Amino acid sequence: MLKKTSAFVGIAAVAALLAGCSSSGSANSGSTTVSFSGQTQEQAIWEPLFQAFEKANPGIKVDARFTPNDSYPQLVQTQLQGGQAADVIQTTPGTGGGLAALNLASGGKLADLSKGSWTSSLPASTKPLVSLDGKVYAYPTDVAPLFVAYNPDVFSKAGVQVPKTFQELTTACTKIADSGITPISVAGGSFQNVSILLQTIAANDVFGQDPDWNQKKSSKSVSFADSKNWQKVLSDVEKMKAAKCFAQDIQGVKAPVHLQRFAAGQAAMAVIPAQAISQIRSSAPANFKFSSFAFPGDTADETRVSASSGIALVVNAKAKDNAAAMKLLDFLSQPEQRASYAEHAGTIAPNAGPNNSDIYPEVLEPLKPYMDPSKVLTLNYLFWPNAGVAQQLATSAQGLFTGQKTSDQILSDTDKAWDANSK
Repeated sequence: MLKKTSAFVGIAAVAALLAGCSSSGSANSGSTTVSFSGQTQEQAIWEPLFQAFEKANPGIKVDARFTPNDSYPQLVQTQLQGGQAADVIQTTPGTGGGLAALNLASGGKLADLSKGSWTSSLPASTKPLVSLDGKVYAYPTDVAPLFVAYNPDVFSKAGVQVPKTFQELTTACTKIADSGITPISVAGGSFQNVSILLQTIAANDVFGQDPDWNQKKSSKSVSFADSKNWQKVLSDVEKMKAAKCFAQDIQGVKAPVHLQRFAAGQAAMAVIPAQAISQIRSSAPANFKFSSFAFPGDTADETRVSASSGIALVVNAKAKDNAAAMKLLDFLSQPEQRASYAEHAGTIAPNAGPNNSDIYPEVLEPLKPYMDPSKVLTLNYLFWPNAGVAQQLATSAQGLFTGQKTSDQILSDTDKAWDANSK
């Protein structure tokens, strides 16, 4: 079974407070409304699923409100504190992402979901990310690996093959750059995208080498600054920069632009989470073809993939109609709905195919060998104290592209963020 975990890292300024959504009646008598709070990026995925739910449950309506991604985490926090949050809320699993489910649960903000029909099929690797004190508090929607998307046509014209080692990757970068194409599109102006790059490399350099690194950090037996493995992550970024892997204007590139460049054939590769597949498809010409490979380690045997459920749905402890909210989650957890969500998101639908098989989008088919339990890793930053740690690491690492930060400074900054967020 896949090990799941992943992915929006985000803290932003408070947006205007959305009006609280009301609900009346119950799931078993008359009509009722379930309010839902989600990110604008997923709106097109959720809406048809909610329409299907309403058709299957004529007495229940879904009042869905969507907020831009950058302002979403802080907005929902404000709503929860003010008693105006939606019944069902889109979060991230674990403790280390933006609007992390287990941080909300520890604060008493979430309802216990342990009796949900889907909880019995949660794999052992997922339970720690959605459970607290023996109770389940979040429903993980899919599996979304971090990987390298690449353009086979650009590779062919540049005369390069899919790299199997890190050295082959940097060699390919130089050859592609000399052909006039940006080798790897990275949004250096977006700490979220820099975080994706770092966490993708860390699967090989840190957690593939030492699966217990997080526990050691929590017990203060290791630090970022003294970790040769984390030093290697940053060293690998610097080697990629020296090999001309990145665009010359990388420090100013924002997230939408870097995906648009890849979709337009202006970049040969992009390091992305699976959720970005749908964004690339929406930006690219109809005939655009791309595929995937695992970010290579120093050797093929050392190559690992981090995979995660990027979205975890939770139920507000103060939901107007808890029964109706639970019914919505049970509906979304059924194989047909899981498959529909993953198809539109570009992610993997676990146990949604024949004989409980996992359903892969075509782009991710090459990653199947790495989704074996011996190769796939939980996206480890989801176990960090909160989103501030990963954000500090990525924000400081942006200084690698401008020359304003050294590796020692970046890792020292991250240790301070961990310690501050652990108090």
